[in-house]
Amino acid sequence: MDNELKNRIEHYVETVRLVKSEIKALPSLVRFFLGCCISKDEDNIKKINEIKQFIKNNSPWYSYFRGRANIHLLSSILINESLYKSLFNDIFGIYPQLKPATTFGSPFLLYSSFVIAKGDEKKDVLISKTINYYKAIRNKHSFITSPYDIVSASFLASFDQFQNIDEIEECYNNLRNEGFSTSSSTYSLAQILMLNKNEYPSATNWRLIARETRSMYHHLRERKTKVNYYALPLLGLAPLIDMSNKTLASEIVEVSNYLAEFKDVFGFWKCLKANRTLIAIALCYSYYFETRSINHPVMTNQLLLKIMMASIITKKIQDEAAMAAA
Repeated sequence: MDNELKNRIEHYVETVRLVKSEIKALPSLVRFFLGCCISKDEDNIKKINEIKQFIKNNSPWYSYFRGRANIHLLSSILINESLYKSLFNDIFGIYPQLKPATTFGSPFLLYSSFVIAKGDEKKDVLISKTINYYKAIRNKHSFITSPYDIVSASFLASFDQFQNIDEIEECYNNLRNEGFSTSSSTYSLAQILMLNKNEYPSATNWRLIARETRSMYHHLRERKTKVNYYALPLLGLAPLIDMSNKTLASEIVEVSNYLAEFKDVFGFWKCLKANRTLIAIALCYSYYFETRSINHPVMTNQLLLKIMMASIITKKIQDEAAMAAA
């Protein structure tokens, strides 16, 4: 780990401490995410609170926009947008048009609406493509498709290179042949891997990309840093970094171990190892997107990472709530 990355991690930990002291009663993963999105500056905390208040003033109290976790995740994504009020209004207008796709609505529609609002095509075109892709994905595998996949559908709708839903199926089958489980996480990973089509332009190469993804997973596991099910789709962004799987995995493990040294934030009783791995992946990706990034056609890699992280954290919180209620 070079000194610049080490300094960033130390700065990140200080930011998480600031967030913890200034914003109370947040789920730990939401707090860790805020630390990724802002710098160690009380002005940024004020900006988060300003955006939160704007969202509250412009959305009904019963909506997903107002959930404690959701409002902080969305505010964190909006913080670097100079015209965040206009962008939020676009998101708020797109949300109800996507809502019928998931029957009862979903917090994941917030992030899907954000992707569409930032897209280059006309909004009604992207909305239609997103709904069509989501329905096609759900029709293929109704039991392992969840509202979480609406976010992937909006990425695919914004990606001109992607044309054929059957390519997801081919990639998914190749992932399973490489030992990944038959699960919603593997299916979501296949969808994210579609965004690397510029690097693997031929459909005959899905076997190669599945093998490369499995290699990344194994390099982490061999170092006792297993990627949990909810973080699995993040491996789909690894090809956007110009670095070998072995080297990138070593960096992630090193960052995770260094985070563990800050026991008041990431100690055994403060943070599960699986959650620390998730944050380590995000920190490594964010750093190397600046220095060894392969350009991405949908949006900046950093923004793509933030939306994926917000979606993953939302899914994790939902799953934990469901298990607690069972």
